[in-house]
Formats: sequence, C-alpha cells, structure tokens
Amino acid sequence: MKKNTLLSLSLVTAIAPFFCCWGPAILTTMAGVSGAFSWFSWLHPLRPYLYAVAFLSLGFTFYKTYPPKRKTQSCENCKNGRNKNMPSKVFLWITTLLVLSMFVLNYLGL
Repeated sequence: MKKNTLLSLSLVTAIAPFFCCWGPAILTTMAGVSGAFSWFSWLHPLRPYLYAVAFLSLGFTFYKTYPPKRKTQSCENCKNGRNKNMPSKVFLWITTLLVLSMFVLNYLGL
C-alpha cells in the first residue's frame, strides 16, 4: 500500500467518530439545522475499532517512512537522496497530530 493511502485511511477512521458527538453541535451553530449528523450515531459503538485501524495504519506508515537502518557502507549517492521524502514526512506528522487530536477530543468529551 502507498503511504498516502494509509495516511488517508487513518484520517478518515479518526474523524468518523467525531461526527456522532460533535456533528450536531457544529451543524447547529453553522447552519441552524440539527440532526443531520445524528445519522452517524451508528458509528459510536465502532469508535474503538475505528481508532485501532487509524493507529495501526499510522504505525505502518511510520514504519514505511522511517525504515530500520541497514548496515551498509555509506556512499555519496545514498546521502544525496536523503531530503526527497521531506514533504511526505511533514504530511505524516500533520496527519498524526490530527489523528491524536481527534482521539483526545472524542475521549475527553469536550
């Protein structure tokens, strides 16, 4: 699987439980219509499983982004390709922070 697919999966599974609790409040304040997100109340019992999928996919993405270092002789070609993954790493850390914030917001009950 590609890293971006795994990151997207972790974001979707982390945000999905957010809709059952915070959706009606956000929708009421923004549009004045309540109950549209209450259709997602069936996700509430699935919340632990969705977070498990989110954290497992994040862990797998971290493993693919930061692979274990192999014992090889260093060469100049290896050192030159070091910064090509920088945007991917930034996106990974932003996604991780979003997933963790969704996790904390849902379990603190703010």
